[in-house]
Amino acid sequence: MNEKGSLALKPIRFKNICFLGNMGYDWIPAEYNLSKLITQNILYAMYHSAKTISELSELLNVPESLIEDEIDYLEDNGLIDCLVNDKYRANMLIHDFSKEIYEARHLVLTKCAKIVCEKYVKLIINTSTSANIGKSGLIYVPNNDINFLLWAIITSACVYRLNNSQENELLENYFIKRNDGSENIPIITLNLEDKLSFDENKFNSFIWHNLTIKPSIGFPFIIQQANSLYDTREIDWSQIFQQEFTDLYEYISKLKNINPKSNHPFCEGDNQSHQKISDFSSFTQNINVTKTLLSIEKLDRLRKKGYLVFNDVIKNSEYINMIVSTIPKEEFLYLLPSIPDDLTELKKQLCEELYNICKSQYPEHKQELAHAYYKNIFSSGEMITRVLDHLLNVGVLKPLTDNQKKTVNMMMFI
Repeated sequence: MNEKGSLALKPIRFKNICFLGNMGYDWIPAEYNLSKLITQNILYAMYHSAKTISELSELLNVPESLIEDEIDYLEDNGLIDCLVNDKYRANMLIHDFSKEIYEARHLVLTKCAKIVCEKYVKLIINTSTSANIGKSGLIYVPNNDINFLLWAIITSACVYRLNNSQENELLENYFIKRNDGSENIPIITLNLEDKLSFDENKFNSFIWHNLTIKPSIGFPFIIQQANSLYDTREIDWSQIFQQEFTDLYEYISKLKNINPKSNHPFCEGDNQSHQKISDFSSFTQNINVTKTLLSIEKLDRLRKKGYLVFNDVIKNSEYINMIVSTIPKEEFLYLLPSIPDDLTELKKQLCEELYNICKSQYPEHKQELAHAYYKNIFSSGEMITRVLDHLLNVGVLKPLTDNQKKTVNMMMFI
């Protein structure tokens, strides 16, 4: 923790920024609105205790006018609260840990991940969840690769099953309603100069999105994706609602050669929500066919993103390189097993152990928020990446090909 008055001489830097919660359609991501060094240090200076503009100016050795401009922006975006006597306080949770806390925390998180693999992931595999979903005929998996599907199933299960609704609601009490329609809370990790015994970047790389997209023609669809160091996707936050997703939807629609305005374009039969995609084989096509379906510009976009890739087995053909499901997302989640009772009890103990390791690093007014955060940590990115890392190390998950790294942990629900 920086000593009072030291920020002007030795400013802090945010290493990792994430927003827990829901993002609005006009949401401006954290990397943009918290990217400036002055913004980060203003927030840190008012994090442990509320400050006036004049106090901030003195601490940071910058003019009050500059502080005022930043304060207006931060207050408008719900990132700070104005308290009595014109004092401001940061509205977020900041991980400001010593090397010793980081190391102790990592040991417990790693222990937790191994327990999740032993007691929950094994349940997913033993109940043949991935095999049953893959063979259902309701979901397309590129090259019918069960390992590729297993990556997505395990990640989804960890996100949606490792916490219960009561724990989620506890954290949601601290979400901030913003002007862009989003409701979330920022979680910040400070840059640490000391070298750690583990690769912190690997475990802080996880970002989870759910995008509901409404194309101009056809039905709304959902893109679910988890970004991490295991994929090679570049995150361009200015284009989070990517045009390529709509291009892919249009491509699939035209593969089925029907009018998307009529019935659901991807299913057979009257009970469309439970029917199979009529012909997954059409998801691999000769390049002479694909160029008749979309414009060159759209096809180039899909190929550049890796959503459409050339087939190494079938000459002059390319295939859709993403998991596509006609199982509605709610039903897909229903297929994922619940966590066993013994893991639920262990989870409570381990969450408390983690909180007790870290609680001294949070100011008094952030203790309840920190406690709620640790009650939900089993579904956090830093837990899920440790689960995936352990499964890779023991051979339950197999390494990904270059093409798979472009779309791993991406699913399209249509």
